[in-house]
Amino acid sequence: MLEVDLRHFPSKLMKAGSIALIGNGGNLAIAQHMASDITRHTGKFCFAPDSVHTTAVGGDGDWKLSWMQYAKHADLIIGITCRINSPMVLALERIGVPVLLLAPEPHATLDTVVINSLYYHEFEINALSTIYMIMAAAGVELPKLPHTHAEQRYDDITESRDDIYCIDIDGTLTEPHDGSPWSAVPRLDRIARVNEWYDNGYTIYLMTARGFIHSTSRYPQDITSAQAEADYHCRSRTEAQLKKWGVKYHKLFFGKPRANKYIDDRGAGDNFLD
Repeated sequence: MLEVDLRHFPSKLMKAGSIALIGNGGNLAIAQHMASDITRHTGKFCFAPDSVHTTAVGGDGDWKLSWMQYAKHADLIIGITCRINSPMVLALERIGVPVLLLAPEPHATLDTVVINSLYYHEFEINALSTIYMIMAAAGVELPKLPHTHAEQRYDDITESRDDIYCIDIDGTLTEPHDGSPWSAVPRLDRIARVNEWYDNGYTIYLMTARGFIHSTSRYPQDITSAQAEADYHCRSRTEAQLKKWGVKYHKLFFGKPRANKYIDDRGAGDNFLD
């Protein structure tokens, strides 16, 4: 089991609105991967060097130094390195932006998450895990493997009760829209009605088709796999959105669970919330 002293690093991550990640070699691949996943799970703007960008900004010199001038506009830079005296780290010392360094030993001046490792590959694997640990410690709900929760969430929601409401999100708890669900405008009056049901002891299921256009094209004959993939890509951002809007609910489903009462903008019962 990986043991890392995270200290104040989770709060440092969550306070940043934009995050640049940088590494070299295998650590660059980790930086690119985590830039994508931090954005996906937190909604923050994150970026890392790519091969085209590095050759464009680097010219004939060291691309890392040129890229730093681009990265210094971020609120936080995460540097991943196996050597605390590397040229990349020396550049980070002078960047003038808050830095979080992942390294096998502490740096004299830069805030460092120390990852004790003997081998390069060991450090790289643990660096990847450490960034996920920081997100989890900050309260970000990371997705589970589809097969570990498919049975719980999709297969057998069979309660024969009259107090289960299953409510669609987009177009029902939000204003109608044809664009991105992440910029949807909440219907606060309807959310207040749902919260009232929740407070009165009703079971509230929320359902959504977010992510299904992509996932059903990949799994046209396998609805369970399509649901699981949509869940994987959209759950954490949807849950963060619902929390921001103050929605009270018991379970969130990507797909349509069994319930007694369905409220959906595509059905006849949408105005039941008004």
